[in-house]
Amino acid sequence: MIRLFLYSVLLFVSLYCSNNKLAKENENKNANTVQINLKDSIVNRDNKKINPDQYDVFVSFPGGQDSLKKFIYSNLIIPEDFKKSNKEGKVFLDIKIDETGKVIHSTIIKSLTPSTDKEALRIINLLPNFIPAQRNGENVISYLSFFIKFDSKAKK
Repeated sequence: MIRLFLYSVLLFVSLYCSNNKLAKENENKNANTVQINLKDSIVNRDNKKINPDQYDVFVSFPGGQDSLKKFIYSNLIIPEDFKKSNKEGKVFLDIKIDETGKVIHSTIIKSLTPSTDKEALRIINLLPNFIPAQRNGENVISYLSFFIKFDSKAKK
């Protein structure tokens, strides 16, 4: 009888923790996020793609991904027309980073709206230099893929 009671309590606690964890995950999904693929591709000086496993240092943002997220969302302005839409969505981007760490090209891979696309590109143009990728001790051109989430209901 005591075992049955203990199993019931354990089941209740585990279900409660699972539900609590799911609620926190859903809460985090609603927050503005940036997902970055650091192993997208890198090219050498001859513009030939290098296998990501064949370089020494990955391209990175000063302070890491959290600093990049903070930079993006502290500078992000949700366009007025998007605010009125009461929607959310993501703009997917590819950026090219030269040997000095400067973003030299950006491309919208998946659009959301013209105004959010324009804002995403504006943010990209504000980015400070990255720490460039390296191969065999030399800085190399690299590419990053990521998205910027726009939420018309999010509060700054």
